Amino acid sequence: MLAKVFGGVVERAYRTPRITAEDLQTEIANGRDVAIFDARTFEEFQAGSLPGAISCPLAELPARVPDAAPSPDTLIIVNCASRTRGILGAQSLLNLSLPNPIAVLENGVMAWSLAGGALVERAGRVAAPPAQRTLSARRDTARQLAARFAIPLIGCRVLEKFKGDDYRSLYLFDVRTPEAYAAGHRKDARSASGGQLIMTFPQFVGTHLARVVLTDGGDGLTAVTTALWLAQIARRQILLLIDDEQDEVATGPERVQASGLTSGVAKLSAAQASASLARNEATVLDLDSSLAYRAGHIPKARFAIRSRLPIGLDAIEADRTLILTSSDGVLAELAAQDLASQRPVLALAGGTAAWSAAGLPLEAGTGNPLHPFEDLWPSPMRAPGSRLEGFRRYLAWQTSVADQARQEDTLAFDLRV
Repeated sequence: MLAKVFGGVVERAYRTPRITAEDLQTEIANGRDVAIFDARTFEEFQAGSLPGAISCPLAELPARVPDAAPSPDTLIIVNCASRTRGILGAQSLLNLSLPNPIAVLENGVMAWSLAGGALVERAGRVAAPPAQRTLSARRDTARQLAARFAIPLIGCRVLEKFKGDDYRSLYLFDVRTPEAYAAGHRKDARSASGGQLIMTFPQFVGTHLARVVLTDGGDGLTAVTTALWLAQIARRQILLLIDDEQDEVATGPERVQASGLTSGVAKLSAAQASASLARNEATVLDLDSSLAYRAGHIPKARFAIRSRLPIGLDAIEADRTLILTSSDGVLAELAAQDLASQRPVLALAGGTAAWSAAGLPLEAGTGNPLHPFEDLWPSPMRAPGSRLEGFRRYLAWQTSVADQARQEDTLAFDLRV
């Protein structure tokens, strides 16, 4: 919510150029040289994008777009589903003083759809990583942006001092894409792609007055792009790690550790769970998000919300074993730990991912939920019902939040125009 308010404030304060969906359709029909960059995650991009658009997540735009634009005369358009990432993405490119005309697609994919534009599903165009030959120039640009937006730069020695400070929390994030993180990263850095960190900062940082250090393991341009917006929106101490040279790096995705999880949780394999279900001995509770559940769950599994349990369990026969699952099984183990003293309960080892990896089927749909689908507010891009009507309502709300923010005396951003 905070980021969405911030996007509207930025558009007004920075006077970010914008183009309507109708005008963009006209430019394309007239043969204008246009390059469209979608600032959402690749998964969101594949769910529905503008024809010819290129996937380039928000924080990656300054590093990748200069090489991806066909010529200095190309009209560069940045979009997201609605507003925020498109605005911040376009403004991030404007901060580079490129020769190209640059604009945000006003109201994004939603406005394009409302204007009758078609969407492409499962598009695969991705902006290529920047060339090695431009590394020095990108590093210079990153330092210039850090100076302009007052982002402090630190080296590895200062980072080590921060680690020894027992009186202040420290967060170290690698803000590249999850794929780049998995290819090689600092052992002590968490994965938090820049655009998502900007949009959902409170989900990553829960400590007041914490130090937040960002790195991208390379030129610093992705990290400083993330930092300059976080410094303005979150009003925290955001620092940029430079000279990030390490002899030893880790590979693979971020390892998730669940606080409070013991080793005493009873588990069973996907094959054992399948056999138990075939004998009609057990009921599966799926604790993943309602969106994931609707997309695909173990046949006859019932959707449940961990925080609601044990509410609702009286509807399941007491002699039936409960098999709990979640995407990777971690949340299921935590819930099984909660319920172990109340009735027979097992966690599916590896969760629904292990079930799928074993070649076992999934089914989509609403199924037979144990709890209502109240775990999250669905984006209009994914909500059931009339999408276009949902788009209209959502855009009416989002375009009004900047005005509402003016009346909120507890809300303040550190704008650095």
